[in-house]
Amino acid sequence: MVIPLVLTLAVTLPLTVTGLNKLAAVTGAERLEDEILLVDNHFEQFEENLERTANDISNDPILLAAVRDSNLMGVKSILHSFNIALGLQHLEVFDENGVSFSHEHQSEGAMDMRSEHGMAPIAAANIEITKLTQILGGWFLVSVRPLKQDGELIGSLAVGS
Repeated sequence: MVIPLVLTLAVTLPLTVTGLNKLAAVTGAERLEDEILLVDNHFEQFEENLERTANDISNDPILLAAVRDSNLMGVKSILHSFNIALGLQHLEVFDENGVSFSHEHQSEGAMDMRSEHGMAPIAAANIEITKLTQILGGWFLVSVRPLKQDGELIGSLAVGS
């Protein structure tokens, strides 16, 4: 009686362990796929919110007037108030040539030279774009919007978080 029991156990135990391992692998892969979808959805929502914020700020008449008048203190004050009100980590205004005019940066990581030089051509190109840019110690999602008044390009705005 012991020998058939041992043989049955010797045959079924490896099959059971193999089956459980396969089940764990499938379950783990399904969980990972679900987590990837969840992260992707959160990232898309984050990107949409940042783009909406950039659009709203780039159409602010007070900011547009300050940029048009080259009022550095006015632009700096407006960026600071947007930064506080919206909890953003980076706001920057470029002139029509893509040269940084004023910025507010509230993050532990500093914008590195590659990021700053990478933004100037985008800011001067009169395009809307949202992209990931590397900073020292991490990554920023940055949305760039042209600043236009009366149909004329007067600068660009970069909003990042």
